[in-house]
Amino acid sequence: AYGIEHIYSLGRFVRIISIIIALFDEKSSETQAEKRLESLLGVINSDLKFRTEFELADLLEHSARNIVDWDALSIIYFYPNEKKFKAIKVVNKTTLTYLEEGSVIDLDSTVIGKAIINRTPIKIDDVAKAGNTRYNKSESIQFEGSFLAIPLSFEDETYGVVCFENMKKFYYSNTDVKILKHALKLYAFVVYSYSTQAMYKDLLTVDPDTQALNKAEFVIRVKQMMNFAKEKDINCALVLLNIDEFAEENTLFEGNIYPKVMKSIVELIKTEINHNFIFGRLSTRVLGLFLLNHTTNDAFTWAERIRLKVARKPLTFLPNQTMFTISLGV
Repeated sequence: AYGIEHIYSLGRFVRIISIIIALFDEKSSETQAEKRLESLLGVINSDLKFRTEFELADLLEHSARNIVDWDALSIIYFYPNEKKFKAIKVVNKTTLTYLEEGSVIDLDSTVIGKAIINRTPIKIDDVAKAGNTRYNKSESIQFEGSFLAIPLSFEDETYGVVCFENMKKFYYSNTDVKILKHALKLYAFVVYSYSTQAMYKDLLTVDPDTQALNKAEFVIRVKQMMNFAKEKDINCALVLLNIDEFAEENTLFEGNIYPKVMKSIVELIKTEINHNFIFGRLSTRVLGLFLLNHTTNDAFTWAERIRLKVARKPLTFLPNQTMFTISLGV
């Protein structure tokens, strides 16, 4: 969710983008200009929610389809904990070899590194002639057309880069650079907001949706209790619970239902645990429980009881009192 100051900033960006498209869209028809504006405005649609940087990258990729033509697209994201820029989304419309997702970006002596450090767009009209290293020294890229890198910068910080490749040389114009430079300021703001929220969440010890321990804190607590159990020669066990998927779930429900589903299941589990349990949320669908003073058989019996309770309890906030099942591992 955005605060009121964020809404004002978004409104300013939208007005700027509208003016820029009107002034600089020399090559495109009105229909193309409308598509560009619609793509840009889609990023602030209240129905669009993302919980991870990968969902954010999917949003950027979807919007970028109508902003400018490209044969390959890569989205680079900065991980503050690792202090590294990585390619979190790569789309290649051709059969040629291109960058792999997850690749780490070298800041020294690369085009992307220069764009990140200087916070300025970089346009290369003939990649083959320029001979520049784009992402890292170990890259194996067969594209030899045009290349364009637009950094996602906000408040004098760079949070990522969006890169466009086209098989044709001299394809991207200075007009394209101007449009993208200003248009992607909106995305830079969204990435900045997400990155800031992610850093705040890292400082928390509990999952905001369920109030169970988050993954990082769960791992820390489990390691401490395992050492304690080893010293005192006490039995312990680890249980993982996964909310099962079913084929029709994407067509039956609108929007993301899992925060409510997870919260309902967590409330049921909390009625079955005591001070000998460490309880955490490990991912969107996975819960973890560490059981102190329990044998593996005890843990399996307990987990099986939970599995049956979840399977038999309808979730009343969903249509037709839908029921979910869970898988378990001990």
